[in-house]
Amino acid sequence: MPHPPIALDDQARLATIATFDLFRPELRRRLDEICRDTAGTLGWPVGAVTIVLDYAQYLAGLHDERRPDEPDRAVHVDWSFCASTVRGADAYTVADAARSADDQHRSIFADTGIRSYAGVPLVAADGAVIGAHCVSDVQPRDIGGAELRALREAADRVLAVLEEFRVGGRSGR
Repeated sequence: MPHPPIALDDQARLATIATFDLFRPELRRRLDEICRDTAGTLGWPVGAVTIVLDYAQYLAGLHDERRPDEPDRAVHVDWSFCASTVRGADAYTVADAARSADDQHRSIFADTGIRSYAGVPLVAADGAVIGAHCVSDVQPRDIGGAELRALREAADRVLAVLEEFRVGGRSGR
C-alpha cells in the first residue's frame, strides 16, 4: 500500500531538520564529496543532497561538473524535483522532464535545462523524510534498479554524516 503523501509543512518533520547543524563548512565539504562520488559512480554530471523545507529546498551538498563555481544553495520548493521524492517518501525518477506532464511545469526545468532526475529520500533516525540524495542531467536518461540501489547506498552515507552534525552530536556541539 502506498505511503500517504508527506506534507512539507509538517511541524515534526521541520523540527527534525532543525536538529541538524546544516551550515557547518565541514558538513558541506563532506556532503559535496559524497555528491561527487555518487555522480561519478553513476556517470551523471550533477549529484546533490537536498534538505526540503516547507517553502524552499536547501542544497546541503552539491557536485555540478557543468557549474564548478559556487551556485545558489537554495531554490523555491515548487521548482524542486526533490520535493516529489520527499512527499512520496520513495525514489522519484524523471527520464525526460520535457515529456513529463507532471514535471515540465517546474521552473528549474526551464531555467537550468535539467531534463532527467533520480532521487531517493533521506529518512532521519526518527522516520522523518528530510530531503533527498539525487542526480540530474540536462540530457534525457533512464535509471534502473542497480543505479537506484547505488543511490540508496550513497544516501545511507549521507545520513551517517548528517547524524554526526546533529546539534549536541559529536561534531555538532
